Amino acid sequence: YSHAQYGNRSVAFIKQAAKSAKPFFVFVGTPGPHLPSTPAPWHQSIANSLNISAPRSPNFNMLAADHFDLLSTHPILTPDLVGDIDHLMRNRWGVLMSIDDLVAGLHDAVEEAGLLDSTYFLFSSDHGYHLGQFRIPIEKMLPVSLLRVLRLLPCPRCCQAPQRRCCCCCCCCSTRRTYGSLCS
Repeated sequence: YSHAQYGNRSVAFIKQAAKSAKPFFVFVGTPGPHLPSTPAPWHQSIANSLNISAPRSPNFNMLAADHFDLLSTHPILTPDLVGDIDHLMRNRWGVLMSIDDLVAGLHDAVEEAGLLDSTYFLFSSDHGYHLGQFRIPIEKMLPVSLLRVLRLLPCPRCCQAPQRRCCCCCCCCSTRRTYGSLCS
C-alpha cells in the first residue's frame, strides 16, 4: 500500500538524517485521497462502515444555468450517481486514515530523535474535488470558488507542552510568501 510505503521510507530517512545533526528537509506527497481512492486493507472495513456522505452544499446537484457551458449543461445527478459519490467520500475518508498514520509516524520519528522543538510540519493540499457541486459528479476542475484549501503550520514556538495547542493556521494564503518568510 503506497501511503504506508511513503511513511516507512520517510521515517527511515528521518532517523538517518537526525544522526548527522545537520538540518534536513523531508517532503512527503501522497496521491490520496485522489482517484483511485482505495483505503488500505486494514482501514477498508472502517471506511465501509462510516455513516457519511459527500457535503450537500447549497450548490450540490444545482443547475448553474447562468454559468458557462461547462457548468450549465450538466444533467441532474441520479440517485445511483449520488450513491456512488457518497461511496467515494467514504473511501476517501478511509485513505485519509492512512495519511493520518503516515503523519503520526513522521511526528513520532521526529520526537524520538529529539527534534520536535525545532521542527516545522507544513500541511497543505490542492484545490480538491467536486462531489456533486453544480451537478459535476466526481471531477477535479475549476471553479475553485466553492473550494477552500487549508494550509496548517504547527510551529515549535506555540506547540510546546503542556498545552500543545497550535495557533499557527493560515487559510487561503499566499503559499510562497508565507512559507518563504519562514525561511528568511
